[in-house]
Amino acid sequence: MQKAELITAIVTPFNDRDEIDYGVMQRLVDHLIAEGTDGFVVGATTGEGPTLSHP
Repeated sequence: MQKAELITAIVTPFNDRDEIDYGVMQRLVDHLIAEGTDGFVVGATTGEGPTLSHP
């Protein structure tokens, strides 16, 4: 595994039913990778972590 040089804290997009919008998430990840991001912090520093649950 390589050490990431540019790590982005990524937001979690939600739809109108308060569900994760995976299509928007994929487009966001693809865009950030194209711009040079090689690592992500998910569900933490952007504040939505406590609102997520595992059924």
